[in-house]
Amino acid sequence: LTREEVRRMYINLLRTDLESYRRLKKAALRNLELFLNVQETKMVKDNTEWQSTKDEHDLKEMELANSGLASAIIQVYWSTILNSYYTDCSDVRMDVVRVVTLTLKQGLVTPGSSIPTLIAMSTDPEPRIRSSVERALRDIDSKYSGMVMSKAITGIRQAFRLRKILKIDANNIVRGIRSLELLPTPSTSGRLPEDKRVLFECMKNSQACFILLYLKSFLMKLYGFTDAKLQEYSPSEAAKVYEKAVNTRRNMAMFNPQSALLELSPEAALKRDTVAGHIEMASQIVAYLRVYCPIIPPEGYGLKPH
Repeated sequence: LTREEVRRMYINLLRTDLESYRRLKKAALRNLELFLNVQETKMVKDNTEWQSTKDEHDLKEMELANSGLASAIIQVYWSTILNSYYTDCSDVRMDVVRVVTLTLKQGLVTPGSSIPTLIAMSTDPEPRIRSSVERALRDIDSKYSGMVMSKAITGIRQAFRLRKILKIDANNIVRGIRSLELLPTPSTSGRLPEDKRVLFECMKNSQACFILLYLKSFLMKLYGFTDAKLQEYSPSEAAKVYEKAVNTRRNMAMFNPQSALLELSPEAALKRDTVAGHIEMASQIVAYLRVYCPIIPPEGYGLKPH
């Protein structure tokens, strides 16, 4: 792999997407995977041997010596390996994923350059590819906080690049990175579940909360209340003698919580399990969180207050 002619041959094979060279391209990727597996096995063996001779050898020096060679070799091919992922051949894409995840697992490269391609991989139609990559992204995010999100825009562009190559129908939903897992929010998943019946029921029931909020806002405007005044009120306290009844009411349109009523209509139920319905539901979830996040204290989400 270090010889100049071999390097040129491998890079040319990885760059081409001609079907006539596809078998050789896959062979090149599998040779790189084999090289990484051999290096990993060697490191495990060295570690085992060190246990018996640890007084004579420094494990850190041994690891650096082994990983240094592997890192130097893989970095020669790294950008070409990442670019070779963008092909319509799922077998080639899977081979690339194996090489990339092994490289990252062994810490042979800094992960930053691979994140956009990993994000694109997380939108791959192949479930086996997505599952492998999601683990890698989580590992990166746990070790390097914020790094994944800093590359998110570039990752979206790379996902679009993959989408064009695969000629995916524009009406199909793209499964992708669970970005909300990487954000400091109470949310636990950025992807809607396959079975959405429970979610539909929750969204339907949430309209009661919205109606109460709309009613509160309506009454505050109608009678000129302020939030401070409402905070002073306690239903358990007896009415004070000197308190006066509200006599003034403003001229306002009739109370009409339109969005809640629309959500409870039969037409809304019919379009729930459609692409448009899923998008609208996601928007409603965001709206719900925006309304309730400031109201519910952090303890309500099981979080500790700052």
